[in-house]
Amino acid sequence: WSDLAQVCAKYCSPTKAKITSERSEGERLSPEIYNSVPIEAALVAAAGFQQYLAAGKFFAYEYEDPEMNEDTELADWLYEEQEGVYSTLNNSNFDEKNGQFFQDLVVLPGATMHSESDPDDIVRFESIPFEEVLISTNAKGIVDELHRMFRYTVRQAYGRWGDKCGKVITELFNKNKLSEKFTFLHSV
Repeated sequence: WSDLAQVCAKYCSPTKAKITSERSEGERLSPEIYNSVPIEAALVAAAGFQQYLAAGKFFAYEYEDPEMNEDTELADWLYEEQEGVYSTLNNSNFDEKNGQFFQDLVVLPGATMHSESDPDDIVRFESIPFEEVLISTNAKGIVDELHRMFRYTVRQAYGRWGDKCGKVITELFNKNKLSEKFTFLHSV
């Protein structure tokens, strides 16, 4: 899928067209782009998805057992939990990262969103660049493995994991050598 994704990104989302080819920071985009319609179409589609979420509540909780849904006390508790999830999403970076995710989703096969605990915002989201991810499915076609290889500077790694990032990175951080990059592997 990498070759197809590279072509799609090249014409529809050129800033993300670094899947099978490397680009230097600040390098000009492809001179082969003569028409901005695919780029604009991808942005409009992503904005439409984002607007749909912003227009109202996009999920609701209910019990599987219809009798439980009719119990006022249980229904009130479930509604409070639902509102808690909405509050958590609204006070996180969900909207920003979901917008990036939608930009990938309309162009690239296998757009990926990651979430993890955050001490300040309860949860933090990240739209993972396509070129960093390998997704695997089981015999039923269900995604059951994801592997991500990415690079962080010493500053980024220490900022994310603190002393848990390893001895070498911790030593470099303490020596104020923050710009050296390391490759990390995240497998789920």
